[in-house]
Amino acid sequence: MINQELQAQLRERFNPDGSKLRDMQLKTLEIMDVVDAICRRNGISYWLASGTLIGAMRHGGFIPWDDDLDIEILHADKKRFIEACQRELPERYKLQCHATDNKYHLNIMKVRDTQTSIDESCNIGSKRYPVEYNYSGFFIDVFTVETSRMPMLKVANVMTKGLLAVKHIVNAPNWAVNLFYAFNESIFALFRFINKVLPKGKYCYHTYGSLFKSRRVEKEMTPPVDYIFEGKKYLIPNDADSYLRRIYGDYTQLPPMAQQKPHHNNDL
Repeated sequence: MINQELQAQLRERFNPDGSKLRDMQLKTLEIMDVVDAICRRNGISYWLASGTLIGAMRHGGFIPWDDDLDIEILHADKKRFIEACQRELPERYKLQCHATDNKYHLNIMKVRDTQTSIDESCNIGSKRYPVEYNYSGFFIDVFTVETSRMPMLKVANVMTKGLLAVKHIVNAPNWAVNLFYAFNESIFALFRFINKVLPKGKYCYHTYGSLFKSRRVEKEMTPPVDYIFEGKKYLIPNDADSYLRRIYGDYTQLPPMAQQKPHHNNDL
């Protein structure tokens, strides 16, 4: 973890108390509190992931310039997670996936605070396209991970990029995009069947259609363990250091200044 003096300097530069970014981070923590409680009540394992996990290990909380919060669950728990959220989320919070929002076509679930607002867009190449979903607002990302193989992931990514191009560049009607999405999902289901028939692969990845290809090892993630993040107790991978070094290398070092900026909200 970085020293307290440097952490204080970063907080003052990027997310001092009362700033838009800090307010957003605190609202995101409120969403995370609700999701953490639901997962623990229902015996669903999750863990802080990606940049959020870097923040936990390096800063003891959010990376000062980060504007999102990422968690992961096993794909095998996805159905139970959806059912638990639909049953137990307070009214202001909504689980967003294609099953709950037919205008949403990413295979990354979100839990949103619908009483907030955020400026979002979809980046395709060098262009940004506005997005229109049934639900909007601050969110946490919920990635599912499953065993797969790189050739299948590459095909899935090409298919998903095609879907996004039809949706945003061609501006096809939503019914046509939904047909494209259903076709993609049928191919992804075939990939899962093939993976069950073949010997179990060594690595886990974010699920088909998420556009990410970083390798993970299940035994480094599960069972997750408690860890303090922003003064709250959440779950992290049981071998968080190996998990992060596999994906990012030496995550303990700060990135170049040019990379120290929010990812999602254009107003921050």
